[in-house]
Amino acid sequence: MKQRTEWINIADLATEEGIQELLQSPRLEPYLDYCRAEPNPDGLGEARKRIYELQLHERYLWRVVSAFKWALGDLDTATAGIDLENMPEEHRRLIMEGLTLRPMQFALLLRKIYGSEGMKAILENAIQAALPAESA
Repeated sequence: MKQRTEWINIADLATEEGIQELLQSPRLEPYLDYCRAEPNPDGLGEARKRIYELQLHERYLWRVVSAFKWALGDLDTATAGIDLENMPEEHRRLIMEGLTLRPMQFALLLRKIYGSEGMKAILENAIQAALPAESA
């Protein structure tokens, strides 16, 4: 059965704060061109070539990996704990809401890059490393 492509205006998507600037970034243009060309295989070659020729720092994946570096490079759970103990409940709720989808998004990214088994291995290792040591 042939799948039907349904076009949705990007402006109609529910997005997080700040995403509109990213969607309007010139760095997203090659990817939008690729998505526009995908239903027409004749135009895909040029769009694919344009993405292939991007410098590393211009790539979508580099932006994502860099965001992890900046967000988690100096992770300090002690300081995070101090914050949690000393903030209004509304702030805590917003923090928790902001993190709810992130593990799933990260898992989807890992699956795309490493495949399902690679994703499982990485996440299982991360969970084991994050669990407190068992008392003897």
